[in-house]
Amino acid sequence: MDFTAFYERLQSELFLHGDQYKFYIEAATVAVLFYVALTDFLTFKIRNEVVLLLLILYVLFAFVARSRVEVIIDIILAFVILGALLWFYTNGAVGGGDVKLVAVVCLWVGAHCALLFSLLLLALGGLHLLAAKMGWVRTKPMSGRIGIAYAPSVAGALIGTIVLGCI
Repeated sequence: MDFTAFYERLQSELFLHGDQYKFYIEAATVAVLFYVALTDFLTFKIRNEVVLLLLILYVLFAFVARSRVEVIIDIILAFVILGALLWFYTNGAVGGGDVKLVAVVCLWVGAHCALLFSLLLLALGGLHLLAAKMGWVRTKPMSGRIGIAYAPSVAGALIGTIVLGCI
């Protein structure tokens, strides 16, 4: 049995279609993002395995919901952001986990949702920074400055983008 026939048989037997796959993948992504946000908030660490899981979920999502052109644009955007964030990483402004996470999140966001994601990230990042200044959230001393966990803001912005239906 070839792959196409197997895939169609699997869909018909499980009563799953493209929209349902998309929903399940988005739900799994939201759950992983909650985990990333919580662990970074508590430990200031983002595990490589979790970033890899988000990448695998994107590949599954792209297979179901994105065209080839959209995938290429998503990859270009992710590499541009990765390059910019590597510069910030070399200057000690962000951690390595944040660089990997934001690059993978940019695959999810794509150019069509970049404005909404950026606005949500600015709002959530500002709230997190304000909470850190007030002493309500944990901070980490870094080279004479205080550092905050970026993953909660990044994850919240992507979750908001997904929930608002942009992705």
